Amino acid sequence: MPQIRVFIADADVYLRDKIRQLIAIQGDMVIVDEAFSAEEVQTKLPEQHPQILLIDLGLPSAHQLSVMDLVAFASHYSNVVLLSSRDDDSFKEEAFRAGAVGVQKKTAPSEKLLRTIRLAARSDRRSYSLWPPPPPVAERRECPAPDVLLKS
Repeated sequence: MPQIRVFIADADVYLRDKIRQLIAIQGDMVIVDEAFSAEEVQTKLPEQHPQILLIDLGLPSAHQLSVMDLVAFASHYSNVVLLSSRDDDSFKEEAFRAGAVGVQKKTAPSEKLLRTIRLAARSDRRSYSLWPPPPPVAERRECPAPDVLLKS
């Protein structure tokens, strides 16, 4: 069975190291790349074609690119799982409309993150996100053209 290819996008080096260590001991997953900014995700993601993009809700952007625009862009290349340290749920509906397939708190136990990755890799939307089922594709947010995002 092929390994789940995971891309981590988080400015927190400590968190990226912990996720990398956790995934390294899994027999069914491999880290293909990492990014610490929105611009780096835009550059690297199309080259890597990971199954899963783990992306921090607070990922910095030098060009004021919103994370939801980045999620919409990334959802064309991978299944996006948003990582959040926020306690409120106000962003979750927008995340699913942008194309995320899952949302996971950064403080969740490692088993929960691994389960989220595995289910998202199968595009299974049951019981791994913190929000009711995402909207139908017809209701999804429009993604700006990739060349517009890269030039911002």
